[in-house]
Amino acid sequence: MSCANTCDSNEIKYKGDGSQVLFTFPFTYIDETDVKVSLWDEPSRRWVNTTAWTFANATTVQFNTAPLAPDPKAATQLNIRIGRCTTIDPLISQFNPGSAIRARDLNDNFEQLQLAIQEGRCQVPTWLFDFLDDYYWNKEEETTYIDDVWVDESDDEHVPTTGAVQQELVERWDKRTETTYIADDWEDEADDLHVPTTGAVDKHIDESIQDDYDVRSVTQPEQIADGGFGEIDDTHYFTTAASAQRHDVYHQVEKPRDLTYEQPGKQWFDTLTLDDYNWDSNAGAWVDMQNAGPPGPPGPSGPAGSTYTFTAPLKEIAGVVSIDLQTINSIR
Repeated sequence: MSCANTCDSNEIKYKGDGSQVLFTFPFTYIDETDVKVSLWDEPSRRWVNTTAWTFANATTVQFNTAPLAPDPKAATQLNIRIGRCTTIDPLISQFNPGSAIRARDLNDNFEQLQLAIQEGRCQVPTWLFDFLDDYYWNKEEETTYIDDVWVDESDDEHVPTTGAVQQELVERWDKRTETTYIADDWEDEADDLHVPTTGAVDKHIDESIQDDYDVRSVTQPEQIADGGFGEIDDTHYFTTAASAQRHDVYHQVEKPRDLTYEQPGKQWFDTLTLDDYNWDSNAGAWVDMQNAGPPGPPGPSGPAGSTYTFTAPLKEIAGVVSIDLQTINSIR
């Protein structure tokens, strides 16, 4: 007797489509309670028993709601299973010592055991699925292959193939041969085939990049001494203190202290009298711009120039723009 296709004698599977509710089965059974219906659950990869059905007739089950079509990526496309699980405790017939044994009773018991044996040959126990889940990787769904995206499966739920590992390593820098260390020659490895360590970068900066920051600065003492003489160009820069000394307005009551050098045009605002003063470097003094003194004496007259007399409106002479006047006595 062949043991191939042992499940054919006690179960049948179908593919749901979301509309069909009636499904027939070909196997025999002793009691209606021995008929079991289950649906495939893809997330848990288990058959889950359901009671949402009734008998349409002796060999047909009718679902309360039509089972849905399986996910195209599911492990199995046959997601409906109608099977048999024969109860063997107790046996159909019980024999007492000294009683007559009828052939029919023996046959009933043997048939009951036969059906149970058929089911045992077909059934894979749940504990085996649990064992496989706990101790073995799923080759199809829990393996990272070359064509998979590494970062999408970088977790504790996948294992990579050797090819996938090698491909990932190729995408990374080799610490042994593609890294520039402190002791290495920077110029020899200044290319797109190496990456430097932090120490190597720091060493290169210290040795190759000369920072003349302090040399190019104009400080406050230099501004007070000579206004940064010889350093007013596009190479030097003023420090914050020097810039404030050069440009900021004095806001105070007392006259600013005398300095070796005060910036020409520097301003002082007297917060008491509200007068504005400007530093006149020629006079060496603060000049009040709001209070002008009395006019000085007139200077001597210059030599007489040529005199022109007009009786008609002036047009243009020697580049002078014409003026529409009725009478002009003279132009010096």
